[in-house]
Amino acid sequence: GGERGGSGELHRPGETGQPSHGPVRRPAGGDVRRHRHRGGFGRVADGDDVAIAWFTAADGTPTVKFVRSADGGETFSPPTQVASGSLAGYVGLAQLPGGDLAVSWVSRNADTGNVLHLQRLGADGAGGPPRLIANIEQLRVFPQLGYAEGALYLVWTDLAGESRQLRGVAIDAGT
Repeated sequence: GGERGGSGELHRPGETGQPSHGPVRRPAGGDVRRHRHRGGFGRVADGDDVAIAWFTAADGTPTVKFVRSADGGETFSPPTQVASGSLAGYVGLAQLPGGDLAVSWVSRNADTGNVLHLQRLGADGAGGPPRLIANIEQLRVFPQLGYAEGALYLVWTDLAGESRQLRGVAIDAGT
């Protein structure tokens, strides 16, 4: 389980394949549905419901995993694998109404560079089918995932010839 620090900080021990990027700040009250992207992981919190998704290459296998907590980070579920294989990481996470989550990640494709994916995870942890969102030419890409007013928004930069271009997509969160 995690350790609770002062002022609402949640710490998770740096176990193999676990996020170890410092404290997760628990929002004080209110309904918070936001995404934070730092160093290959995303986190969201809504009251005592906390979720963390991350990229790891522990044991030489690139993998995206997630954990949930219903008690403000005192304890977490066992890690659940979302994707594995030829992954680049760059994980995003958004919380949806009803306790569902949306997780995004980038995989590598020998033909097109990078591929941006999105998957809905039910409140029970069961995953729907992953969706291919876009082929991305830019090698290092940091897509941002968010939820607002019934839609998921993914925004990233990509190459357009010699210059970079801001791209984005809105997806109905009900699908």
